[in-house]
Amino acid sequence: MKPPSPKKETSKFDSTFDDVLLGLCLAAALLIGLKFVNYAYDDAYITYRYAQNLSLGHGFVYNLGQDFLGTTTPLYSLILAASSLLLPIPIASGILSLCSLLGSILLIEVLGRQSKIRFAGSLASLFLFTEPQIYQIFGGETLLVYFLLVPAGLTLHQGGYRGLAAITFGLAILGRMDAVIFVALVYGVDTLRRRQLPIKEGLLIAVLLLPWFLYSMTVFGQLFPATMATKMAMGASGAWKLFGPGSQIYLYELNPYQGLWAPAFVLLLLLGVWRSLFKERVWLFFLGNSLLFAAIYQWILASAFSHWYLAPLYFSHALLLGAGIRQIWTLFQNPFPDARRRIRINGLPTLVRVVFIALIITVVTQGFKGTRTFDTQPPRRELYTEVGRWLNNHTRSDESVTYYEIGYLGWFSDRTIIDPVGLVTPGGLESIRQGRLHWVVDRYSPDYFIHNSRNGRDPILSTSAFRSRYKPVKRFQVADYPGELEIFQRLR
Repeated sequence: MKPPSPKKETSKFDSTFDDVLLGLCLAAALLIGLKFVNYAYDDAYITYRYAQNLSLGHGFVYNLGQDFLGTTTPLYSLILAASSLLLPIPIASGILSLCSLLGSILLIEVLGRQSKIRFAGSLASLFLFTEPQIYQIFGGETLLVYFLLVPAGLTLHQGGYRGLAAITFGLAILGRMDAVIFVALVYGVDTLRRRQLPIKEGLLIAVLLLPWFLYSMTVFGQLFPATMATKMAMGASGAWKLFGPGSQIYLYELNPYQGLWAPAFVLLLLLGVWRSLFKERVWLFFLGNSLLFAAIYQWILASAFSHWYLAPLYFSHALLLGAGIRQIWTLFQNPFPDARRRIRINGLPTLVRVVFIALIITVVTQGFKGTRTFDTQPPRRELYTEVGRWLNNHTRSDESVTYYEIGYLGWFSDRTIIDPVGLVTPGGLESIRQGRLHWVVDRYSPDYFIHNSRNGRDPILSTSAFRSRYKPVKRFQVADYPGELEIFQRLR
């Protein structure tokens, strides 16, 4: 006698509900995401300026005439440069971020169905589009890389389209070099399973990367962007938090862990880890990537933290919470899985669905609260934009400015930026390691020096050397910003 075939975890009703929920989540993500299309954090504007100079025929440079590679994302710069023919670069970048968020929901659903997992995209999306922290990385390249290209590459790889997967992975690496961690993980597991090196795939990726590396060495004399060396120097200085301590602040502020629901979501996360380990192993690629990513940035690179580094962690976090909900769903459907006969409890499926819908309403409500209070035009952006425009209107085009947060300021001023942190200005790594950011004053003698009173008065302002070379010319302050910017002009 044949043993009874196991019943699927989803009924026809549940499958329909999954499709409806997925559609509603996509619509909600679109509506919320549109609010953030014109939002971008400060550093994203560094890439925008590379893209703009490229589109204007000035080459792949930040400051005109200075061949120095300070962007981590050649692919994103090229995409934005091309898109500038149709749209302003910041808007194009915001649209790319929104498309990446929507694409990630669909790709998670496809990955789930490849592995016979229902409610994959719909449940994960609840913790993506309702999470305000994700909108804080809108406008940058990390959403394109970790929410779109990386899952797209894995979807193609799992579906047997190995050549297309390799090309997609190659593009992801051009989008951010640290995507190589995920790619290495996928092909490492693939090698162990197939007992064969992925030589063809490796060659395809190399063909994509080689032209960029040749160009980079020829033009900049650099294989890799200066950004990582700078971040490591910042980390060594002790003046910036490393990845671990810096990320804790953002991870603790994730929406599910605020208020009375926090213990329930911690349990949900642990259930998601368990289910991923034993049932839905496709998510282990993302979990493994997040763990490796964090370990490498914290202990091997000892890099200073930036909030957009959390993109892969946000993605895997949403996957695990979705898996946790599915685990609870399974437990309630069959509370005694080891019993020889399936035990049914009258009214339980209806109760499960009621609880399930209540949980969805809770997550969405909390998410809408968070996104509603998120400021898409924060005071810092308002202040830096005002200062940048003043510099553009009151200084000569060949004059230089030094300040340590250069994104908004550099974009709106369109002046040569002397960066004391070294992201776009060479020659200061050793000084940065020692925490000395005034090296640019001695080495480059910038025409304008900007001081931010938010962190107290800079000691350099009281030195006779500085006072003999610079004079104050303008102060700026906006509501709700805890400080003012003061501009000093170099004496002629």
